[in-house]
Amino acid sequence: MANYQITSLKLLIASLFAISLYSSSCTPKKTLPGLRLIPSVQVLDTIIEKTIPLTLTGEEATFRYHLMVNDWRKPVRWEMRVVYKSTILLEHSAVDSLLDGFFWDSTLVEKKSWYLSEILSVHFDTLLVNDWHREFFHKISKEIAKNSKTAEDTILVNRFWVDYQSKDFLTLVFFFDPVIQGTPMLSFYPEANKFIPIYAQ
Repeated sequence: MANYQITSLKLLIASLFAISLYSSSCTPKKTLPGLRLIPSVQVLDTIIEKTIPLTLTGEEATFRYHLMVNDWRKPVRWEMRVVYKSTILLEHSAVDSLLDGFFWDSTLVEKKSWYLSEILSVHFDTLLVNDWHREFFHKISKEIAKNSKTAEDTILVNRFWVDYQSKDFLTLVFFFDPVIQGTPMLSFYPEANKFIPIYAQ
């Protein structure tokens, strides 16, 4: 009984405090409206993780995606990382203010579908030893490395193609933007713990 009285007293004090706050901003003798819940500012704050293959020999990475939505009708914020044995292979973040015009659907179905599902897609393919694309990709890969800021990239790309000249290997493409086709085609090089660019349009 004592606990019930204490609880009732606390509820009464809280109610009087709430009424006093409301009354200070309203004219006298105005009927108080019914109580209403104030919606949370953050509509969605979620982290999705999944395991993805990196090579044909069993290496795997964690694909970690963090989505933050205050209002689906406004630009959303997101971050992603691909992590292999504590090494960040790829990371990207954005507040997609430029993409809102792309999602014309007023029901927001397309926008929600993109950020809740399609952005997590990864396209995998196997480049076989006898694939005629290999020579073309080899040339493009070396050009990409040559245009990078460090000589190390060129060295790594050359090493990769020497090591895999007689081996099949896995390629990956990530999709972070519904307007473009995706990231450059990448292949993981375990000896360097890095992605090697294979092809870019």
